[in-house]
This record gives sequence, C-alpha cells and structure tokens, in this order.
Amino acid sequence: MPSRASKRLGETLVHEKLLTREELQDSFREQDTSGERLGTILVRRGYVQEEVLAEVMAKEFSLPFVSPSQYFISSDLLSLFPVEMLEKYEFVPLDKLGKLLTVAATNVLDKEALEEIQKLSGCTVQTYVAPISQVQATIEKVATQEKEKVASIAPEPEVFEEKSDVEILRQLAEELRRKSTPPAK
Repeated sequence: MPSRASKRLGETLVHEKLLTREELQDSFREQDTSGERLGTILVRRGYVQEEVLAEVMAKEFSLPFVSPSQYFISSDLLSLFPVEMLEKYEFVPLDKLGKLLTVAATNVLDKEALEEIQKLSGCTVQTYVAPISQVQATIEKVATQEKEKVASIAPEPEVFEEKSDVEILRQLAEELRRKSTPPAK
C-alpha cells in the first residue's frame, strides 16, 4: 500500500499532466511488490525525468530544490558521515553553520534518515530536495576519495631483489676489499 506521501506525489504528477493515471496505478502496483520508492520506479520506467520529479517534490512538500553537483563540499563536512550511511539514506551534506546542517536528499520524507543524520551530526537538519543521479554521483565521488586517501596512507610494499647466497657473498667480499685497500696516492 503506497504511503500518504507517495499518493500525494502521484496525484500531483497526474494533476500537472506529467503522468497518466494508468502509469501511476502501474507504479503503485510495482511499489507494493518491490518495496521501492515511487520516485525511483517512475524514473526507472521513464515516466518522469528525475529533475522534474525532484522539482515537483520540492514544490509539493514546500522544500528548497538544489543541485549538489554545483556545490563544493568540504572534506571536513563529508567526514562527519560514513560513506555507507550516505549510500543507505541517499543524501549528501552541503553546508554546516553552527548547529544547522544542510543536506541534499532524494527521499526528503524519510524520518528515520533525518533522525540518524541529526543524531550523528548533533545538528538540526535542513533538507533540500535533489535529483537522484546527482546525489549518487556525489556519493560515488566521496567513496572514491576515501579509497584514494586510504591507499595513500598505506605504505608501499618494499621490493627486494632475490639474490643467491653466492651473489651476496661476492658483494660482501667486494665491499671488504674496497674498505681494506688503501687509497692510491
């Protein structure tokens, strides 16, 4: 059974003539069986473009719309949250001013996500609606940076030449000979 928010969003899309009643009903049926969010289904099926969906959600739920790809997000801000959490709740932190944290999210009505973000950050969360692909691309970029950071911290393994015992003894003998031979005058 679709949530009240899904129904409201669906009805708005039909009212705005961005979706037919049949497409909405088909999407609700799929949502019942798959458990996916309505917006994800609508975009995957090609019924609605994700930018349009995000803009309609922002308007319908009286929230601001943002494109996270246009933000510079500091590494300090990103370090507040594990990449796994960003992926699970599909959000990225955009800005922090005092105890106010601004995030871009794809599912702005997910109360569990908002509570977890507040709990971990210790901040009041202000949510902006963002397109799914931009949030996912930003998270992917963060994940790549984390992997590179870990790789740069790990020491390079030392490469040793394999030499036989005879070669090692010859080198030692040569070094001893050089040290014991007086320099030419």
